[in-house]
Amino acid sequence: MSRFKDSLEKLLEQEAFQQIRAKWEEIDPEVRTYISLGAGALVALIISWNALSSLWGSYQIKNQLDEKIAMMDKIHSIKGEIQKLDGPTSARGGDTKNQNWSGTVQSIANKIGVEATQLKVGEQKPGSTAGSIIENLFDLEVSRINLRQLVTLAYQLEQGGHPIKIRNLEVMTLSEGEKGNEGWLNAKFSLSGFSVK
Repeated sequence: MSRFKDSLEKLLEQEAFQQIRAKWEEIDPEVRTYISLGAGALVALIISWNALSSLWGSYQIKNQLDEKIAMMDKIHSIKGEIQKLDGPTSARGGDTKNQNWSGTVQSIANKIGVEATQLKVGEQKPGSTAGSIIENLFDLEVSRINLRQLVTLAYQLEQGGHPIKIRNLEVMTLSEGEKGNEGWLNAKFSLSGFSVK
């Protein structure tokens, strides 16, 4: 503390400081007040600017981190899909090179209580090709199912371990005027099934 006090005393004794102090005391007291207020406002503005700059920088870093986390999640999801396709067998144990989409869809539907007579699997059409991955487009019509079966079927098609994605889904209610049709639905799925060349 004494070292600081000694330095301050040396500064106060210097001739340049004495001249500045003499000039300051020559200024009118009202002007000195304005100068002091202006200097205080300038210091406050500089401090505020630095604080806002730090906050803005933190916000930008947080946004970049959120974007990178979202990208990592997407990469992880894509890796899972590629592993399903690239592995020697699909998640259900079948060969993805000779995929029978009709059989796969019927197997999924049977597990949730939808009979084969309620299903109509459309003809496969070639979709896009990316590297060794082939997209097959086909439709699935399901008749007379309830809402719980529809939701479960949609979930199992997308997330059930098969390389299938729902492109479109149309749901129609059966006409309620006819006896016995209350609560039943017809659905048409447009699906993409992926396989390896």
